[in-house]
This record gives sequence, C-alpha cells and structure tokens, in this order.
Amino acid sequence: MASWIFIILIYLLIIIGLPYLAYRLSKNRGKKTLGIILASITFIIVTFPITSVLIEDYWFFKSDVTKTLVKHEFYLTDDFEIVEHEISGLMDYYEYFRIQISNEDKIALINKIKNADNFEDRTIETDKPIDEEDAKVLPRYSNDQSEVYTWNYLTEKDYIFKYYKPRPRGETPIDETISISINKKELKYEIILD
Repeated sequence: MASWIFIILIYLLIIIGLPYLAYRLSKNRGKKTLGIILASITFIIVTFPITSVLIEDYWFFKSDVTKTLVKHEFYLTDDFEIVEHEISGLMDYYEYFRIQISNEDKIALINKIKNADNFEDRTIETDKPIDEEDAKVLPRYSNDQSEVYTWNYLTEKDYIFKYYKPRPRGETPIDETISISINKKELKYEIILD
C-alpha cells in the first residue's frame, strides 16, 4: 500500500513540477508567453498516459471487435452493435465487451463451436465450471509458443469457446472466452491477462 502512495506522490510531483519548471525557466528569461505554451505542452504530455487509460472505452470501435474475433476465426458477416465495453487493470489486464449480433451470425458462430472436434455438452455438469477441472493441469509458463489449449462447450445459457495460451516466464498467460447466448442474439468476449 505504501508503495502505491509513493508512486502517486511521484506522479503528482511530475504532473505539477515539470510544467511549473518549464513556465518558470521561460518567465525568468523574459518570455512569459513561451513559458505558458511550454507548461501547457508539458502538462499534456505528462497527463496523456493516465487520461488515455481513462477514456480508452471511447476509442473502441467495431473494427476492434472484428479484429479480436478474427484472431479465433469467428467471423461476423452482418452488422452488429456494441452494447458494452470495459477495460481495467494496472497490474493485471481485463477486457470485456458485449455485442448484439444478427440471427444469421449467431447460428453460424454456434455451428462453428458445435462442429469443433473437442465440443462437449456440459449442460448436465452446471455445478462444476470448466476452470476448476481443467485449470489444475494447465501450465502457467511455457517457452513453446505453439502450445495452446482450446475448449468448445455448451452450458445451460451459452455456447462457449475458451482459449488459453501459456507464455514464457515473466509474461502473463492469455485467457480468452467467447460466449454466444442461446436465448439472445448476443456475443460476449472476455480476456484476462493475470
């Protein structure tokens, strides 16, 4: 906890100190207007990393959704609407979005999951999520970049595609989930880098 307070204090010192320093140096040389301009530019440069994280949801477009889904060969042929998008995490990364899709895309994506070689009907085992059973045997780290684990299964509410990729030591594994609702024309995506 104390380290976070220290980091915040250092950042505040930089946010306030650098623009003030730029202003003071220019003002002392008789160029007050230049000092104001330099202080403003310095303030924008220093605060940009924080503000970009806070407004990242506003810079999320349909092309980002398409690019994310295409990585796993999930293709949307019809138009869709982004209903919800959320990104969080400083140490750990979490991203979630929910979109409304057409009935044709829903059927095609469900068929992709159902026709996978490793498809399982897990509607009977609803009290035992996939993570409890399968995560125990998954390696967290691996230098083999081709090592990937995927699951395709059905629960009472969703058809789910799950993707897990261990990474080399020092990097976080990739854990992605794409779920298509049975009762709604809705697709949910979630990635956790923990």
